[in-house]
Amino acid sequence: MLSVVNAKLATLPPVHLRDKCHKVEDGQSCRPRKVPCGGAPREITTSSDLQPLWCYEEICHPLYRDVCTPVMGSLTSTGVFSKETEATVNVKEPNWDDIPISYFGLKASYFNCNPLNQEFTFTQTNKLSIGTKLTKTKTIKSGQEISASVGFEFIVKGNVAAKFSREISVGSTEEASELRDETFSYTEKVNVPGMHLLTYTHEFAQKAVDIHYTGTVQVDGTLQPNAAKIKTLVQALPQPADRTFDFAGFVTSTDVYEGRTKNIATKITEEECSKIDQPVVLEPYVRVEN
Repeated sequence: MLSVVNAKLATLPPVHLRDKCHKVEDGQSCRPRKVPCGGAPREITTSSDLQPLWCYEEICHPLYRDVCTPVMGSLTSTGVFSKETEATVNVKEPNWDDIPISYFGLKASYFNCNPLNQEFTFTQTNKLSIGTKLTKTKTIKSGQEISASVGFEFIVKGNVAAKFSREISVGSTEEASELRDETFSYTEKVNVPGMHLLTYTHEFAQKAVDIHYTGTVQVDGTLQPNAAKIKTLVQALPQPADRTFDFAGFVTSTDVYEGRTKNIATKITEEECSKIDQPVVLEPYVRVEN
């Protein structure tokens, strides 16, 4: 922002920045000075003759005065800016139908090679991230804290699809993450008929959506000292448009919810059972869909 402001200030007519001065001689200053008198030796007959004889001479030195000429040029900013009005923020709602979803699944194969029903316990556990993360794509380097309020709540099919509310710094590039890891678990009793293979599948769905925002903020600031006594940016650039700057970024909102559960039972033969090494086979997987 500093370079942009100084470029705008450079388009203004030159102003009186300072004076350039030098000294020139302007007459003399003289004063008398008492010095012993010279001359021929004299006879000393009385005590008064012992007193020295004094004479006076004039001592002079030059006088100087300052001669100054104005130095004209462009105003420049100190690089310290402050928010003059509250920032304006616009949030763009995403296309909810075009958001990829990551499915974290577990496929369990239960082999029951007995004629009687058997009960198994299906358990899936995943540690997944949820929360929000703020990424700034355009900031305003102000030399001083400038903040803006970014907030939204989107309801999709009766449920809160994304929610965020925070006062953010538009001058810092630092990301703000409120992502946290949570453990999600699902447990279900599974009954497998005799001489059957039951394939049981369960998924957790993780959706991460980027919600973009743009904003503007009107600023004031201080200027470098100058003889014209123009101290603030408002004085130099009175039009608000010349002091309005853009910022942008996006909030990634990540949530996890139940995916789908599916089970399929198929008959197996004695021959197939003879080839089975273990009655339960677990296969975790991840798939992505739009």
